[in-house]
Amino acid sequence: MPPGTPVLVDSYGLMLHDALEGPERFTHAGAAFESEQSQHTMRSMLERCDFLAVEGRGEGQLSASSERWVQEHFAREGFVWKRISPRGTPGDR
Repeated sequence: MPPGTPVLVDSYGLMLHDALEGPERFTHAGAAFESEQSQHTMRSMLERCDFLAVEGRGEGQLSASSERWVQEHFAREGFVWKRISPRGTPGDR
């Protein structure tokens, strides 16, 4: 991995933290992950990736709009999603 490359270790904690930074409160974690507030930092990290490994619990952590974004910019190849659009294309931000 090139020096300076961000590494995300706890996406669950990061996304819950982001969700709770907003004024809204949630009855369960799944509801928090559906909020756009919970997706903010994660999306900015995904925008810099060429490959994603998103399965099981990770798929449940993406909001509907983030899931659509992944499907627009990546293609699933087995257990990995490979970027199909160049980074910085419209819709990345």
